[in-house]
Amino acid sequence: QRRGLKLDRGGPEPLYVVRLDAVRRRVIVGPGHLLGHHEVAVHDVHWLGEGDLPPAEGLRIQARIRSTVEPAAARLTVAADAAGGLT
Repeated sequence: QRRGLKLDRGGPEPLYVVRLDAVRRRVIVGPGHLLGHHEVAVHDVHWLGEGDLPPAEGLRIQARIRSTVEPAAARLTVAADAAGGLT
């Protein structure tokens, strides 16, 4: 997937898997620019940090999307229902 799918669609830009639809059993493909995300939503959060959950304006943290990737600056925000997000 990192090299793109080798689909003959007549264009020079490779296609990548951008979403999986398990209900309809579909693989949605698109150009590379659709792969990037700037937010991650999380649910059923179990806070293991010291003290209470972060304040409404969020908490500056270091986060990584994979264990092998260097951490990046992020902001953790928590909604009233204990769902949260990273931006």
